[in-house]
Amino acid sequence: SSDLTGDIPKIGTELKLNEAQLTKLNTLLALGNMPELIRGVLRLVPRVINGVYEKHESVFLQLLSTGVAISDTENVGTGVAINLNVPVENKNFATVAWGTTGYSPITDIQNVLDEAENKGVNINRIFMDPATLMQIAKSDEGKALFAASIGNLGTPTSPTRRRMAEAIANEYGIELEIVAKTI
Repeated sequence: SSDLTGDIPKIGTELKLNEAQLTKLNTLLALGNMPELIRGVLRLVPRVINGVYEKHESVFLQLLSTGVAISDTENVGTGVAINLNVPVENKNFATVAWGTTGYSPITDIQNVLDEAENKGVNINRIFMDPATLMQIAKSDEGKALFAASIGNLGTPTSPTRRRMAEAIANEYGIELEIVAKTI
């Protein structure tokens, strides 16, 4: 049984036209050139549809990141509110805030993967933003993982984002998806 409730919301977006675009449409209307006016308006539809897809992606990424997604609180009836009710014991936090002295992102990732495996869950994809990946690359653990991945057992150096992502993916047998968007 499911405890999901609620209505499927309408999700909309609006496209703001600049003065030149509005003038062109108004001129076509004033001239009675309806076929061209309709073509002009319909040419805008793909941009509006893409805006709705962007909203969907935003809700998805917010939900994936926090377990809770709320969108469009300004317009009643058009928003989405989802709470996955992720149990506290399934929320993993860094042992030391990443980017601060002594942080250990590779250990933190390994702890999450180990905990999931102990629960019979196979994680095969990790999403992160470029800044987080660079924090891993700049860490002592990230440098060591990268160095080992290229057979360099000497002094580790900071890899590029792409090379760090490859090293993590290869080490853990996962797909690392970099999401270069802000929510």
